[in-house]
Amino acid sequence: MSERSEVRAGIVVTGTELLTGLIADRNGPWVAERLGELGVEVAHVLVVGDRPENLSAALRFLADQGVDLIVTSGGLGPTADDLTAETLRVANRKQAMVPSGATPVDPVGTAPGLVVPGLPVVVVLPGPPRELQAMWPAAVATAPVRDVLDRTHPYDGVRLRLFGLPESEIAVTLRDSDVDLSDLEITTCLRQAELEVDIRHRPAARPARDALVSEIARRHGRYLFSADGSTVDDQVAALLAGRWIGVAESCTGGLLAGRLTSRAGSSAYVAGAVVSYSNQAKTELLGVTAELIERRGAVSPEVARAMATAALRRFGADVGVGITGVAGPGGGTEAKPVGYVCLCATTADGAVLARDPVLPGDRGDIRERSVSLAMHMLRQLLGPEAVGYG
Repeated sequence: MSERSEVRAGIVVTGTELLTGLIADRNGPWVAERLGELGVEVAHVLVVGDRPENLSAALRFLADQGVDLIVTSGGLGPTADDLTAETLRVANRKQAMVPSGATPVDPVGTAPGLVVPGLPVVVVLPGPPRELQAMWPAAVATAPVRDVLDRTHPYDGVRLRLFGLPESEIAVTLRDSDVDLSDLEITTCLRQAELEVDIRHRPAARPARDALVSEIARRHGRYLFSADGSTVDDQVAALLAGRWIGVAESCTGGLLAGRLTSRAGSSAYVAGAVVSYSNQAKTELLGVTAELIERRGAVSPEVARAMATAALRRFGADVGVGITGVAGPGGGTEAKPVGYVCLCATTADGAVLARDPVLPGDRGDIRERSVSLAMHMLRQLLGPEAVGYG
């Protein structure tokens, strides 16, 4: 972006278990997103081990970079209560970070937080994500942090979501666009088989943002399903209002039912689900005939449709979904390779949408992509597809 943020921050996440790969860091990305919403440019996210010298080096580095704010997580557990606070006392020989006058942040668990005034201001929070997230509003509300945030100019922006479009195609669009992108910060991310395009900018750059969104919609409108921040889960939940859905799954083993019921209020539209993993289960629980399975194969468009129809009937639903496939790593054939998945979504009034792609990736990828595809088939089947942003 040509217009640099006036306020910059660094994040230090402590935890040897993060460096060994035992667990993934959830705090760094979460804090970075929150800071971005407040108009703060995150310059660095550092992960360090549970040793004072590691934390000290990270704090010195960020102070030398001239950041205005540092947020740390971890190092405040009951077996090392003062690791982060003590390190702050010796981290900067110029006394830029001194914990005297620190403001405590009431704990949610066992460890309190601290906000240390100075240049930079340092926010010290515990490592458990639940505790850190619950304590964040109180930390942000302290006087030292508010003094920093008063100098920010919050970003504006939009998040586009596309399904079925390769990331390389967006790269071509951005490269060939006639829109001046210099005042826009654009990131792309492939997540749950969907392509997300985040466009952030200062308020003055909104015309450029709008022009770029229009260009993406013109070139890739058939793939663009959200430009207002809504997810496919949001859209499917809204489309199912006043309807009941029944699900029959094989290779996904209940993942679609789990995704549908992960939302509060889903009891208003999810009637039930059957995981019919074996051929016997397909026959005994769903009534898919053994003759059909023998003739077309358990993984076939015909069986997927029979499963969807059975889900409609078994649960007295308005919408039914059937999924069967070869998730791998074994079990594939030349005709039906690993990744071959058959899906069908149907309604009680006879509308049908079916797909049988060969999905890429390992077993986990194939199962996740199958569920995402099923969600988008529901969106398309129950549409109309409306895209808008404001």
